[in-house]
Amino acid sequence: AAASTLSFNGEQVTLANGKFWFDHQWGTGMIPGGAPRSQVLRAAGLMAAPGPGGWDWFMAQFDDERVLTFYSLHANEFREFYFQTGPTPPSTMRVPVRGKYMDPSGAVTDVTGSMEITEWVRSVTTPDAAKYPVTNAWNPNRWEYRIDGGVPDEMRRFNMVPIVSTGQSGYFAFGGGYSEGAVYLQDEEGKNIGRGFAESVLYADPRRTMVTLAGLPGTDSMLKTFEHESPSLLNKVKTILYLAWPPNSKKLKQIITQCVEHGLDVPAPKPK
Repeated sequence: AAASTLSFNGEQVTLANGKFWFDHQWGTGMIPGGAPRSQVLRAAGLMAAPGPGGWDWFMAQFDDERVLTFYSLHANEFREFYFQTGPTPPSTMRVPVRGKYMDPSGAVTDVTGSMEITEWVRSVTTPDAAKYPVTNAWNPNRWEYRIDGGVPDEMRRFNMVPIVSTGQSGYFAFGGGYSEGAVYLQDEEGKNIGRGFAESVLYADPRRTMVTLAGLPGTDSMLKTFEHESPSLLNKVKTILYLAWPPNSKKLKQIITQCVEHGLDVPAPKPK
């Protein structure tokens, strides 16, 4: 019978059993400040103060064939936890999460809840210091979840603990950093109840890496040019007129409706 295989350094390994998930990156609209192809979405992005970019994404496979996948987008109200490089880690961060629950039969349910990051690990290594300077940023290293409902009672409270506790950092092509790796799923007594994967993106300020990759000097003035500034009053007025034009208004409404249907929390753009 046909079997799945892994190829590593020219050697092919036949897999006897195991679990997989399909990780499809649908776009880069959240890194660093969003660059959607749709012009109306780009215009709508000018209506609010620039966000920090980044996200946390998780996959949880419980031992009894039940699966959760969920995420939390970074937001301005939690800026105190991003880009932290001081000698001590940030305090506990509590943020909302939302995603999907799939039962053993394959039925899918929308879920919401909260996540607390109670431990942090500092990024002190780099694959290539000449291109990717050490960030010294604090990244999440333990996650505690409280699911509101839509899952069995025993799954409403669980924790994620990294299998590799020292942190595993990488970089996107544009220079943004992330920390990711496999995790143990544990109940509140510390018993292992499954395996999962945790991905934390843009807890490190990407600007220094961006200018280094571009071959530019890492001066304060150069770093400032990479900041996302709030739109001027004139640009806001232009944007309001552009989005008020019926074809653009209709298109934006369609996109927001599609996002909501797929479980994304997308508020209507409002001038600020």
